[in-house]
Amino acid sequence: MRRTDLHIVIPPAGWVVAMLVVSSLPGQSLPDGISLWQWDKLAHIFEYCVLAVLSGRLLQWYRIAEPRQSLAILGCGTVFAALDEVHQLFIPNRSCAWQDLVADIAGIILGLIIFRIAIRKRMHDQVAHNK
Repeated sequence: MRRTDLHIVIPPAGWVVAMLVVSSLPGQSLPDGISLWQWDKLAHIFEYCVLAVLSGRLLQWYRIAEPRQSLAILGCGTVFAALDEVHQLFIPNRSCAWQDLVADIAGIILGLIIFRIAIRKRMHDQVAHNK
């Protein structure tokens, strides 16, 4: 890895570390508002949406083409989400819930859509600029 790659590698790696730190907090350490179902699922969607966008940026930098890029993000993200849910079985006052996994996968898909739209817009802008 080149030094110039660090600005691409550090954000997704840092986000994963932050996700694991939050996931490792005992249930009573979380703010009261987070325990509400709607907010909890939105938090899951948000965190995995951000992960998907950062991962897309990383794979784009290394010129991984579609559809392999999206499949890799969806597959790895889903495995990471499932392992994170299992990990929470060992954290006091936390649980493993399939609903959280569904929210995580929805976040990954949303992140992939946002990233693809951003890439298409950037490509369209570059073409328009070159005319």
